[in-house]
Amino acid sequence: MRDINPGYGGAPEHRSIRNVQVGGRRTHQEHEEHHVPQSRPPRRRGRGRFWLIATGVVILCAIAGVLLSTTFAGATVTVHPRQVVVQAPRSIEAKLTAAVGELEYRTISSTREASLTVDAEGTKQVSRQASGPVTISNTFSAEPQRLIANTRFEAPDGKIYRIRDSVTVPGMVGSKAGTIVSVVYADSPGASYNKTGAIGFTVPGFKNDPRFEGITAQSQGPISGGFVGEEPAVSDEDLAEAKTRLTEQLETEATAALNQSIPEGYGLLPGTVKVTYSEIAQVAEGDSRAKLTQSATAQGAIVQGSAMGTAIARLQVQGYKGEAVALIPDNLTVSASSTEEGIIEISMQGEAGLVWQFDPIAVQQALLGKSKKDFQDIVGSFAPAIECTDARPCDARLRPFWSGNFPSNPDKIEVVIGN
Repeated sequence: MRDINPGYGGAPEHRSIRNVQVGGRRTHQEHEEHHVPQSRPPRRRGRGRFWLIATGVVILCAIAGVLLSTTFAGATVTVHPRQVVVQAPRSIEAKLTAAVGELEYRTISSTREASLTVDAEGTKQVSRQASGPVTISNTFSAEPQRLIANTRFEAPDGKIYRIRDSVTVPGMVGSKAGTIVSVVYADSPGASYNKTGAIGFTVPGFKNDPRFEGITAQSQGPISGGFVGEEPAVSDEDLAEAKTRLTEQLETEATAALNQSIPEGYGLLPGTVKVTYSEIAQVAEGDSRAKLTQSATAQGAIVQGSAMGTAIARLQVQGYKGEAVALIPDNLTVSASSTEEGIIEISMQGEAGLVWQFDPIAVQQALLGKSKKDFQDIVGSFAPAIECTDARPCDARLRPFWSGNFPSNPDKIEVVIGN
């Protein structure tokens, strides 16, 4: 057999076993040279960061919600007291010692002193008793105690003074003494009866009697004017003019002081103010001048506004059951006069405004921790003092707005009284 040898010029190529490649097999070196390793897909780091941030936001929101629901929690509650306007009764009786259901009045007083200097010519012989205002107190009984004219009062040094007119000392109210103002006059003339500062007096006629400890008096200013001897002679005309000026000044000052001493919630009854004057005390002021001094005590009757409102409501409001009410006297004219000892008749004209009273703290306590949906029922339990209507609705606003319950801290509940 012959080998086939390829020729030139397109003859078949010479082939032998050494020239034949095994199909598809490569050497290790070739494999490494031709293999290109595939890169791994990158990790999605952005998605993990997103969830971390989202979790943080949720936690912050939760913390903020807790803070809003606790630290910044609060409620503003608006409620309206019941109000009515009624025609005032023609008159109401007030008593110094009143029983339950009766209108009570009490007395207050204020003392002032004034002086002026006038011309004097020569001297004159005088014999004058000291005098001054005192407050007589009754801690003996709830019943009024009557003291007749010329009742004696004894000072700590044994000096005796008297009242010139009879008085009725009001009875005690609870533990509070009944009081009345009067003027005492020295039993004898002379400067030894003049007193300064606060002086206490007893009633010697009550010795060995329980009233001795219970009926006493206290000076409201100096006991002055007592004198025996020669003093600068002031003409009757100058003395009368000085007395007029002193009384006018003292009336103004004592009445103003009386008004300033009225306790909160009380009102002075017009027509009940009485000013009591001491005798004029006179002393030399140089060779041709005299100093005149006088004191005055203003006393008046006062009533508590809520007590007056209650008395009017009893007479004029149908279904009234004794609730606390305040009086608005804007369109009310009042005058008063004493009808007998310890009783004052109060005359009225016009309209009286009455406003029912309630305790805002009690409203706070009733709302503590309660559900907002129970608000109307809770404030309704304060009727008739609180009145919620379409025209005057009661309202509650809670913070934060999504809160369904009132705070448990009363300081975080503000109660606003409407109108």
